[in-house]
Amino acid sequence: MDSPLITGGGDLLAEYKFGEHTGVFIEKPDSFGPIKYLYLLIIYSLGDEESPILFVAAEKNEMHDDFMKHAGKEYQADPNEYFLAVYTNQGHENHGKSIEWNNFSTFKERAIQIVKDKLALADQDIHHINKTKAPSTIPTTHPSSGKKTIITYFIFLFGLILLVSLYNSDTVQEWLDPYKYWNEKKSHAEEMINYSNDQIRYHRLEFQKLRKTRIFLIKQYELEGFTHDQARNQYKQDIEDTRNAMDFEEEFLKSYENDLKTANKELISLHP
Repeated sequence: MDSPLITGGGDLLAEYKFGEHTGVFIEKPDSFGPIKYLYLLIIYSLGDEESPILFVAAEKNEMHDDFMKHAGKEYQADPNEYFLAVYTNQGHENHGKSIEWNNFSTFKERAIQIVKDKLALADQDIHHINKTKAPSTIPTTHPSSGKKTIITYFIFLFGLILLVSLYNSDTVQEWLDPYKYWNEKKSHAEEMINYSNDQIRYHRLEFQKLRKTRIFLIKQYELEGFTHDQARNQYKQDIEDTRNAMDFEEEFLKSYENDLKTANKELISLHP
């Protein structure tokens, strides 16, 4: 199941009963990776707090700004904007970016509606549970569920990477066998050029698909609860994200083409 990379922690804000399931609203859970979660609704079956079946999150990718800058776009991030995301057995769903998800009341209302739709529940199936403390455990979704375990893991990983990098550094490898080194550089550049071209073609097809299905996509967003203006804005965001992805791959393509030219030049210089 696709799920948020949380390692526990966070403040319990509310707990609800959803039919045969229980849901807890958590604020700022500890997480693993670039995705950070402001609010998280975790749904699990009654009596089973270790196996969540559904998540709704107000989340933000801390690498997104770097991606936009690398793509060469003028971009000013709003620190109050979060994506509304849903995690199910079918994968990850993006329900749009907005400053609205920064407000817990708004997030809670929308998250409850999403769970109600996903589990096919009626209003009378949903009840607020008055509790003064959190459940015995907050479900985690990463094997390194404790801070000490994560710190130990990173110390070991850092030491291993440092040791391997000393041997695998470009300077050492080029000195040991320059012909092999530059042949590998050439092969890698050729492989990545093919990959980037494939990605560019894919994003162009996606862009064309978005343009052709504009009315359908806006209607689909409206069926998910967006207002007409919100649906149009989300469609525009989809268009912009796809165009940025194309630009991003084209920048990589240029870089790999330069790497290939350099490798060919060095290989020629090695021949007597």
